[in-house]
Formats: sequence, C-alpha cells, structure tokens
Amino acid sequence: GTEIEKGVVSKGATMTEEEIGKYMIGTEFIKFFIGYGHFQGTVDSYAAGRFMVSYSDGDKETLTLHQIVQHLTAKTRQSLATNKDNKEKHTTVKDFLARRKLQAALNTGGG
Repeated sequence: GTEIEKGVVSKGATMTEEEIGKYMIGTEFIKFFIGYGHFQGTVDSYAAGRFMVSYSDGDKETLTLHQIVQHLTAKTRQSLATNKDNKEKHTTVKDFLARRKLQAALNTGGG
C-alpha cells in the first residue's frame, strides 16, 4: 500500500472493541482525585465496554475507555513515561478511538 495507508493502518485501527478491552488489561495510569492527590491505577478486567480498575490505595472503580485515555494523556503520566508498553497501548487506543469516530461520522452521514 501507499505511505498514507501504512500510516493509518496501525494496530488500533484493526481491533474490535472486545480486543481493545482485553489488550488494555494491565495498563497503568495515574488519576488525580480532588482533595486526595494522584494515585496510580491499573486496569484489572474488561466487560461490556467497561473497565474495572484498582488504585494503589486499594480503591476500585469502573471506567470507560475514554476515561482511561484521558488519564493516559494527562500531564501526570511522567512516572509512566518510561513504560514502552503503555506508550504503545496509548497509540493503539488513540487509533481505535479515531477509527470509531470516523465510523460514527460515516454512519451519520445521510441514509
């Protein structure tokens, strides 16, 4: 294919929602809680579009993929910056979301 095709067709652009969910398990991120500070979170499991995550203080919550991506892109991820696996996942997820946005745009475009 062309250079453009090579650039667009990265891993995330070819994965299903289920695959991206499983792929994200083990991903670490940092979330800021107002009044409490920053806590490292880890994606524990995925089911039906929701991620179960646990934090360094033992707390747990359910997040969407979008919410996790926000915490991955936040300036607070310096401590994860050396984590090549996280960086790769981050790119993959961005590709996945970009593709989904494109699909949504195509679906709404008349019909």
